[in-house]
This record gives sequence, C-alpha cells and structure tokens, in this order.
Amino acid sequence: LDGWFDADRGIRDFRKHAGWYLTGYPVGPAIRKRLGMVSSLTELDDLLATLDPTLELPPGGQRFARGHTNGPRPVHLPHGYLDQLDDDTPPSADAEAMASGG
Repeated sequence: LDGWFDADRGIRDFRKHAGWYLTGYPVGPAIRKRLGMVSSLTELDDLLATLDPTLELPPGGQRFARGHTNGPRPVHLPHGYLDQLDDDTPPSADAEAMASGG
C-alpha cells in the first residue's frame, strides 16, 4: 500500500473487494465477513495468517462470477446537469448521495 494510499484508505479500498478476492475459495462466510470489516493492516495480517496457504480453488472455481454479474451499472446524472455544458460547478453532495447508492 505504500506509495499508493495511506493505510486507512488502502484498508477501506481492500474491504470493498475482499469478497471478490475470495470468490471460489472455500473459506466460509465468517472469514469473508471479517475481511470486509478489517480496520488496520495488523488486523488484516492477523486474519490472513489464519487462512490455509495451501488452499486451492476447487475445479471450475476460477470461472465463478465476480463483481457486478448483471452488467455495468448505468450512470445517473442529476436532473438538468447537462443543460449548461460550460458550467464548471460540480453537483451538490445531495445529488451524489442519490446516485451513489449510499
């Protein structure tokens, strides 16, 4: 993570993808949940140390669907956002919250 993000940002980014990294591996839901909730590099290292390093994907596991299996998400712009293309004003925080899903 050094050079890319600070540890806090790197951990938050990792949590978003933890389930994807483990897709196909028979680790169980408890480990997946805990990986999605880690809050430090030390906690991540400790949790990863509990995994069996010889664990392999079962046959066909590399073909399991990862990510958005229903295709890409559509882009949603606030109403009227493209009406004035020369306006550099970014959308309000309310507009971003409506489109981000969170």
